[in-house]
Amino acid sequence: MITADKKNLSGWLAERGNNFKPALAVISTVIINNKPEAVYKDNGLEINIISKEEKEILFLYIEDNNVDNWKNAVRTCAEAGIRKYFLVGETEKMPEDIYRAWIITDHINVSGENPLVGRNDDSLGTRFPDMTGLYDRELSIYLEKCCVNAEIPVKSGVLLVPKSIKSRTDLEHRILKIRANAVISRDVFAGAIVAKHQGLRSAGLIFGNNIEENKKLRFLDCLINKL
Repeated sequence: MITADKKNLSGWLAERGNNFKPALAVISTVIINNKPEAVYKDNGLEINIISKEEKEILFLYIEDNNVDNWKNAVRTCAEAGIRKYFLVGETEKMPEDIYRAWIITDHINVSGENPLVGRNDDSLGTRFPDMTGLYDRELSIYLEKCCVNAEIPVKSGVLLVPKSIKSRTDLEHRILKIRANAVISRDVFAGAIVAKHQGLRSAGLIFGNNIEENKKLRFLDCLINKL
């Protein structure tokens, strides 16, 4: 197994040339152990490359969960030619449902943060992209099937992105009363926004924080083998 930095990741991709066949990217704040061909570390990201039937899957673990790292993760994969993104996060604030997962259908962002703030790079996408269909339905169905295969209870929900994960504002309390299917997390949303900005497809999944490791491994194995 190779360990290197981002510069060498670009070199690795260049060396593969036409032999590099990007399949998909899994970007996650949840550690899911696997057997990668190579591992690269760069500024809060751990990038694992998994080869499967002559295709490469990039698994990016975000060690430091912030908007910039989600943005960098998506754009790193986009440079490698990947068009499909599975964004996986975790919630710590839903104790009644910590053993299940949620397929994200939409999000309500009241965090005050957005990965597209600042000068826009017109070569990547328009200044104000259309966010309709932010979470791709077809890819979401794949996520759901893989959860079922791993025996992880799953349901659809709206992601509430709070100002702080530790406490609720009055606005957030009101949203939670109205949206019974809401799940609270600061994961996933920034990656979905950046992907949409660049015309890429993504789906989001939030794990409860007590799901067994072996079920997460079965989930990942299903995800890799299905696509």
